[in-house]
Amino acid sequence: MAFCSIASPATGFVVRPNITTQTNTHKSTIVLFSYKNTRHSRLVVNAAEEIPAAISAEEDKSASPPVRILRKESYWCNNVGSVVTVDQDPNARYPVVVRFNKLNYANVSTNNYALDEIEEV
Repeated sequence: MAFCSIASPATGFVVRPNITTQTNTHKSTIVLFSYKNTRHSRLVVNAAEEIPAAISAEEDKSASPPVRILRKESYWCNNVGSVVTVDQDPNARYPVVVRFNKLNYANVSTNNYALDEIEEV
C-alpha cells in the first residue's frame, strides 16, 4: 500500500501571530499542515520578509510636476495633467505617463507621451 506524506493545499492554513512588536520591520507568517494519517505530525514554516517604507500621499503628489500636453491629436491637448511615472528605458517611444482629472471618451484618465510632447508648467 502506497503512502504519501505530502499535504494537499486544502489541508494547510496560515496563522498570523497576534503578538505586536515595537518595530514593524519584519512580517512573520506561520503555515501549518496537518496530516490525517498520523496524530502528532505537522510541518511548521516560519517566513519573515522586510516591509518597504511607505511613501506618503504628500510626497507622491509633490514629486509629480504638472505638465501641459502639446500633442495636437490628443484629447487632452493644451490641458494640464500630472506626471505619474517616467520610464527609464532609452528605447521607450512614449516614456511619460500623465494622469488627468478629466476622463476622455473611453473613460480613461491617463495617457503616455513622448518627452517632446509635454512641457512643464
